[in-house]
Amino acid sequence: MSDLTMEYWVLATTLMFVVITKFLQYSANYHESWVSKFTQGNTSSYKDYMSKLHEQKLLQEENHSISAQDNYAKWTKNNRKLDKLATELKTLKAQIHEQASKSQQLLKTCKLVGLTLPFFALKMWKGKEIVYYLPSNKMFPHLFNGTWHQGWLFVAMYPLDFVLSKINTVYDVTFIASKVPVYKGTAVGVSLGIWVWALTNVLASIEFVINQLFLAQAVPEPVVTEKKAN
Repeated sequence: MSDLTMEYWVLATTLMFVVITKFLQYSANYHESWVSKFTQGNTSSYKDYMSKLHEQKLLQEENHSISAQDNYAKWTKNNRKLDKLATELKTLKAQIHEQASKSQQLLKTCKLVGLTLPFFALKMWKGKEIVYYLPSNKMFPHLFNGTWHQGWLFVAMYPLDFVLSKINTVYDVTFIASKVPVYKGTAVGVSLGIWVWALTNVLASIEFVINQLFLAQAVPEPVVTEKKAN
């Protein structure tokens, strides 16, 4: 496999993770309803609950249509059934909520195992691969060039690099400074980690602008009440 094919593979996989992450973010308000529908369609508790709820409604309508004095035996029998149904419905409702909670937890686990961890592993593994090169190494200062090329680790290690370079200059201790991940290259590339960071921030900025312009509710103007003069 050539380097070019590998770069395309890494970039395509990264974009897939970003798209899935954004989709889950945009649809967060619907996750609960999706889980509820999945739980309702695949559990017997929900079917039993709806069946008993329908039976409860019929008994209540029947009791409302008959006289407690003229049909005391029937009315009392229905009341006993209604009490029993109320207890069963309460138990089934608790079971449905428990199953929904388990489904929500399963969804979070699947997201963690299938999306968050693989995406994090990809960024750790291929984070320093170059997505594209800048036209010139003089477009940004040295600190920025090193950050674009090697990622945020360069920023964290930059003070240590500065100190060790001074030690190297004074004492000629070259083996110490050589262990610091400094950037001394002439070609400046944008690494995958920085590219993903920039892409997600650009998307977040676009989302913010769209939300403020079109989706956010208008704030009503404050009503100013004039005070009456004494």
